[in-house]
Amino acid sequence: MSWKRDGQWVIEAHNPTDVPIAATLTTTKGWPKFDFRQKVELAPGESKAWTVAEKK
Repeated sequence: MSWKRDGQWVIEAHNPTDVPIAATLTTTKGWPKFDFRQKVELAPGESKAWTVAEKK
């Protein structure tokens, strides 16, 4: 996770292995900036990124 600009964050997932993976990415309970929950399947060596808006 990284800050992109005011009000926006970037969440990244990477699969550095040589086998596919499936995971559910979620924010930590109590994280005040935004809520995030995403099921993802990543092929070997694949990466994905999401831009998330901060809560108002």
